[in-house]
Amino acid sequence: MFGKVVFGIDDKKFDQALEGAKHAQNVQVDSDLNEESLQKIVTEYKAICENHLGKPFPEDPYKQLELAIEAVFRSWMEKER
Repeated sequence: MFGKVVFGIDDKKFDQALEGAKHAQNVQVDSDLNEESLQKIVTEYKAICENHLGKPFPEDPYKQLELAIEAVFRSWMEKER
């Protein structure tokens, strides 16, 4: 959700990573993924964001919060137009 809302990345890219992990582990439900698969998904999600941004994913939680707040205000401003 963060990548989609904050960075405007097509959520299908994230869905593909998740579905690929589920297929690789042969599970149907997200919650059945093991810790190793979840860690790989996080790494893939960060890579998707970094490829889109052209810079590293922001690790600082305060920076992430700031970016999320900016995204909310952007969405409000777009609705007013």
